[in-house]
Amino acid sequence: MAIPLATTGTASFGQITIVTGVVSMLYLALAVLLWRERTGHVTLVGRFADTIGRLDGVPRWAALTPYLHAVSLLACAFGVWWDIAVHIARGRDTGPFGTPAHYPIFFGILGVIVSGVLPIALAGKPLPARTIRLTKGWRIPCSAALVTVCGTFALVGFPLDDVWHRLFGEDVTLWGPTHLLMIGGVVFSIFARLLAIAEVEQLGPVWQSTAYCGAPGTAPRRTGAKATMRRIETFAPAHRATAPGTSSLRRWIARQDLVGPNKRRLLQEVVSVGALLIAWDLFSTEFNYGVPQFPLILQPILIVFGAAMAFTILRARRGPGSTFGALAVYLVIRGAIAWAVAEPLGQLVGHFPLLIVEAILVEVVAFALGNKNRFRLGVVAGVLIGTVGVVAEYAWSQVWMPIAWPSSMLPAAIGYGVVAGIGAGLVGAWLATRYAEVAGEARAIGIKHIRPVAVRRTHQLGAIGLVAVAATVFFCVPRSAHPGVSGTVSLEPVATGAQPTAYVTIALTPSDAADGARWFEALAWQGGGLVYHPMEKVAEGTYRSKDALPMYGKWKSMIRLHQGQRDLVATWVYAPEDVAIAKPAVQVSDGQTVSFINEQEVLRREERTDVPRWMWNAGYALLAVVGLLEVAGIAWLVGRGARGGRLRAAHLATDTRTAPAERETR
Repeated sequence: MAIPLATTGTASFGQITIVTGVVSMLYLALAVLLWRERTGHVTLVGRFADTIGRLDGVPRWAALTPYLHAVSLLACAFGVWWDIAVHIARGRDTGPFGTPAHYPIFFGILGVIVSGVLPIALAGKPLPARTIRLTKGWRIPCSAALVTVCGTFALVGFPLDDVWHRLFGEDVTLWGPTHLLMIGGVVFSIFARLLAIAEVEQLGPVWQSTAYCGAPGTAPRRTGAKATMRRIETFAPAHRATAPGTSSLRRWIARQDLVGPNKRRLLQEVVSVGALLIAWDLFSTEFNYGVPQFPLILQPILIVFGAAMAFTILRARRGPGSTFGALAVYLVIRGAIAWAVAEPLGQLVGHFPLLIVEAILVEVVAFALGNKNRFRLGVVAGVLIGTVGVVAEYAWSQVWMPIAWPSSMLPAAIGYGVVAGIGAGLVGAWLATRYAEVAGEARAIGIKHIRPVAVRRTHQLGAIGLVAVAATVFFCVPRSAHPGVSGTVSLEPVATGAQPTAYVTIALTPSDAADGARWFEALAWQGGGLVYHPMEKVAEGTYRSKDALPMYGKWKSMIRLHQGQRDLVATWVYAPEDVAIAKPAVQVSDGQTVSFINEQEVLRREERTDVPRWMWNAGYALLAVVGLLEVAGIAWLVGRGARGGRLRAAHLATDTRTAPAERETR
């Protein structure tokens, strides 16, 4: 069966040529860099990496990625919030570069890919204990492979988005498969960034072992100088020229700042977790702008999941107050993006949760229980975030969120929030444990953690947490649209002429259809802005919009009703004729009786209805497969790095125990 392709929102030949050309030039430049670096030639990128590496005290392969990755994430986040605001205000675009907002997204994704390829090109000793072997003499850090894979998945989303629009029409929603593919790839790359920080921290024992050099920052013991030199020759033969002999060893080691955690790398970790909070909030953007297309219960679940996981990852490894640092990064950057999109660019204000109470809760739990048992910290913090945190965000929604959470939703939000919080806490604890093992943290590499049984138990807890969160999300995401609700519309004109507006009053049948609704609103969008007015009860079964709706031009005006947990229906009030998608004009007249239909048919007018259901299912199944591959890649590469950290720590511990005997023989 032939399915004619849609043409709205798809790329022109010129746009396809531009995208292909830019990507081809970038990949050619990266190929040249890889070839020259791997064949021993001097490059400007390599020299720059050496300079930054000396200043930051990191290997050259880890020098540039933190900064490029941070800038790329910022560009992607800014572009996505800008792009969604444009779509809400103006409707569909004309292709991948139909709006200026697509440019920062596109180049941000390219930056993520480059931030993964750079350490691949610059990879050289010292390297973490476990790496990925590309050729006989070419090994790369696990974090570099993970960033590259995540960035590639995100970039593939650009051409696939055009294919999706040609097959199914334009889905004006954040939660379209190709949109989630692009956003998910960028979000997942942050876990690779945290892995890279831990890998650099792991190199501390290589450069300044407490067995031979004393504590970090102290002078080496002369009795261990030869052993230290052997270690340098083992792990960093390229630096032998800069370490001519044991007499210069103290000065040489003083210049090598590749030692475990320091303030600069701690700051990078705090910023990375703050970026994770910002990136995770992208999934809630439709709620934050006031045009959610999925059940409202999903918003508190997403908030709980992101806060519990991110704050647990950081606080389970770092000291008091570290979560407040990540919170500050989140609030400052998220607020700056919301301001920039709303003020200089003249788009909509993107609201966002505060997460202040959630950060305080994690700090309080860590203070009361300590962070020695990371999984206990994650579970208790998750329970509190799922209860107290949800109540705090409920209060905040009454103050600033576009859609205030109804009090009737609180019991369900707390119930699902507890499950999601526990699951997120377990996932965060698993990641924190693995990162600690990658870094060679002494507490994480205790005897009980080296035992395979103990390691497997942490894997089981992490898997349980992931399943709990996924089950909660997938249970709450599906929508339904039960028929049977109708109403008689009354219009009260406010403005007439070329730009008419009117108050909308509707008498529902049955009269209790909106009782306990999670939202019941009059909404107009895509006419140059967003108009949102709650429906206020004026009599039994009769509701009136709080203000007038536009009924002219490109505005699309409707009444939306969210019943129960997932029943989403809507009815048209006004919509213009859309010749490009063969949709007639809609104009409800005074006294007309209308029926509420599946809300998706109203909000996503551009989507095609003549495509077989199996094609929709196949598209979403492909997204699920890609998502599972990304999650599996994170688990495998982080686990691989953790195993290497455990083995290296055990090896160094053996060297420490044998050092006294070695000194006696001398």
